[in-house]
Amino acid sequence: MSARPHKTGLVLAGGAARGAYEAGVLAYLIEEVCPDIGVAMPAQLLAGTSVGALHACGLAALADQPREAAARLTRMWTGLRLGDVLGANVRHFGRMLARLVLGRRPATALFDSAPLARLLGDTIPFARIAHNVDTGLVGALSLTATHVASGHSVVFTQRSAAPLPAWRSRRMPVAHACDITLDHALASAAVPLLFPPVRIDGQLYCDGGLRQLVPLSPALELGADALVVIIPRQSTPAAEPADPARERAYGSPLYLLGKTLDALLLDHLDEDVERLQQLNAVLHAGTRRYGASFVHELNDGMGWPMHALRPVEVVTVRASHDLGAMAADHVRSARFTSGCGLAAEALRRVADLEGSRETDLVSYLLFDGDYAAQLVELGRGDARARHEELCTLLGRARVRAVH
Repeated sequence: MSARPHKTGLVLAGGAARGAYEAGVLAYLIEEVCPDIGVAMPAQLLAGTSVGALHACGLAALADQPREAAARLTRMWTGLRLGDVLGANVRHFGRMLARLVLGRRPATALFDSAPLARLLGDTIPFARIAHNVDTGLVGALSLTATHVASGHSVVFTQRSAAPLPAWRSRRMPVAHACDITLDHALASAAVPLLFPPVRIDGQLYCDGGLRQLVPLSPALELGADALVVIIPRQSTPAAEPADPARERAYGSPLYLLGKTLDALLLDHLDEDVERLQQLNAVLHAGTRRYGASFVHELNDGMGWPMHALRPVEVVTVRASHDLGAMAADHVRSARFTSGCGLAAEALRRVADLEGSRETDLVSYLLFDGDYAAQLVELGRGDARARHEELCTLLGRARVRAVH
């Protein structure tokens, strides 16, 4: 019998419009994986950053109706029109963005967050989160944001009466226990330059990916022994061959801005998953070499009774296709251009200015239902390819928790 309960954590990354990919993965987990292992929800601990924070809130608010949660999130994405998130300024954002890059327009953000707030308010019943947490359907919900004044990462966490743990990582020094609201979700999703920071209790906060160096930390600190991590980006080789087109594109400020968003929202998560897998390998190798007591003796010798090292199983579901290339193909398609007028033309112009088929910036801004539908289906397909691994991971965690 285990001395502590085993819990599964779901880690949801950022990605702005790429978030539709996460919605597809979540839908597959709930509709196909969970029934195979006899559970309703794929995880007890929900940890989200940026657009992942929105999805985490959706799952927490409808934890008693997970299929409805999946349906609402996918409907939200596939029903989008460009103006639903970017607002009235969408017709002018190409000009606005160019001015900002050239330093001619002082502004904290290109777009107003009011349209996004209305969309989320219509989709996610935030008031229901407290009930699902209090009844144990959700073990904990955590959203990461960046405190603008200090630059520190802040983890807003809602769980039942148990006190929050003291974070082990010095790189994530602030944890706030609170009732999570729409404002917390908007703060975590306020991508710098794109959306304005959000004021909570008199303090300004923006996207959690800006400074969060330990993306997996909230779920681990809250007790997860198994993790499902969703990353809306294709894996790339460590060293790629020289590409003249990419070298020419490097001179474009918009190309660089797209790559900067990649670095802010996704690179740290890749690094953290790799670090966790390396630690698992060390602990497993030590156990094989020195016996079952190795991990206990290691923790005892290091004097970490409150933050003991432990193996944490992880399955990562990530995009099997280049989402930037998919965005480029979509904005240059006749259907998109004819159906969205000036907004479509502006996005296509930005894609041209990026100077490469890797239109990463456009992929973050393309809040379009048809593009989102492609990402949802890609997410479903990529999760389907990991079906057995997901069932094994989640099923093993469930058996451990029961025993």
